[in-house]
Amino acid sequence: MHQDQTFKLGTALARGLRELFERLEDRLQLKSPLQVYLAGGMAVHLYTGKRVTGDVDAEFGGRVLLPSDLVMRARSRRVQPRR
Repeated sequence: MHQDQTFKLGTALARGLRELFERLEDRLQLKSPLQVYLAGGMAVHLYTGKRVTGDVDAEFGGRVLLPSDLVMRARSRRVQPRR
């Protein structure tokens, strides 16, 4: 059964991912869109808005040389401990 999925794009982590890809696009001076397939914690976060991850597991639809100094930091409000 297929159901349309709404991604959680309003979180600090999702905004940071967008910023990371915008920086990457600028650094690579892309002339056309590049397909990116996300996996792991970041993919789960975009579906749930809850999981946190320290890296981005991604497969690119073309050859790219990723800059080694490209870093993104996402900050959000302090998370309250669960009771």
